[in-house]
Amino acid sequence: MRKLLLLFVLTLTFASADAEKRKIWIDTDIMIGPLGRDVDDGLALLMALRCEGVEIVGITLTHRVDHGYKITQKMLGWYNSGKAIPVYKGAKTEAELGKENDATKALAEALRKDKMSIAVLGPATNLATVLMLHPELEKQIIEVVYCAGRRPEMLFNPGKGKIKISDYNFELDTAAFKFLIEKDIKTTLSCYEASSYIWLNKEDIKKIKANKIPGNRWLYRQLNDWRKIWKIFLGSKKGFNPFDTATIGHLLYPEQFKYDRDIPLKYVVADTDTKYTIKTDRKPFLWVSYDYHSNIKVDYCYEALPSYHDIVVKSISGN
Repeated sequence: MRKLLLLFVLTLTFASADAEKRKIWIDTDIMIGPLGRDVDDGLALLMALRCEGVEIVGITLTHRVDHGYKITQKMLGWYNSGKAIPVYKGAKTEAELGKENDATKALAEALRKDKMSIAVLGPATNLATVLMLHPELEKQIIEVVYCAGRRPEMLFNPGKGKIKISDYNFELDTAAFKFLIEKDIKTTLSCYEASSYIWLNKEDIKKIKANKIPGNRWLYRQLNDWRKIWKIFLGSKKGFNPFDTATIGHLLYPEQFKYDRDIPLKYVVADTDTKYTIKTDRKPFLWVSYDYHSNIKVDYCYEALPSYHDIVVKSISGN
């Protein structure tokens, strides 16, 4: 009888713990792996896997989806200690905006079952397609956080600042973002400015190598190669900024960030600030400012606290 009672209590305890977890969906253009590909989406996924406060309901892929599928399954095999997480291939380019695929079907079905928050770590093609085809599902989204956006005329110039980089995710599908920001969904932008306070250096990366759990040797190589690329091409002696860790961090550890709340957002076409992604004299921007008169208002994450660096390092190293 006592064993049955103990089993009943344990069952209720675990069920309660699962019920309290925040349900999130990750939409990502994960590229970690080949030399020269950004590592930040992989680190964001790893942080979400190791955060006890969330449940990853599913993962959808965009942009380089075939590589993304292989690398996501590899990382889940190493680092997912919970129940299986489904992974779906989605849009490869902005030309597929509005066209249904495995990813959009899966996300739509998940939203019909549960309300959840969504982290968009790449181009927003998949999510925009879901709401174009199924506008009734808008009410099922608790919040969306995007790795996109900036203040007016802010340059993305990491390292020594000699090379300017683009608002990459936004620029790969500006039409998707323009469509989504006009929806009545709680929206947070957490991108370059917030991540510029997070630096991963050589000593941080060594902690991954020191913890010899499966997958960490591979992860160490990817991050160390990426650090060297920043040092050679961007002149950075501090390491590199893992951009998407600031994006996913908003859902995992919001208390670790500073925000401009309900700040007006505008989709603006202005003179280009880079020669990458969009090779024209003028291009679209997502700009936030309290000086704007706009009906679109978002929360803008502008700074990660110093303590968040330690959270990132401990999380990705497995300590």
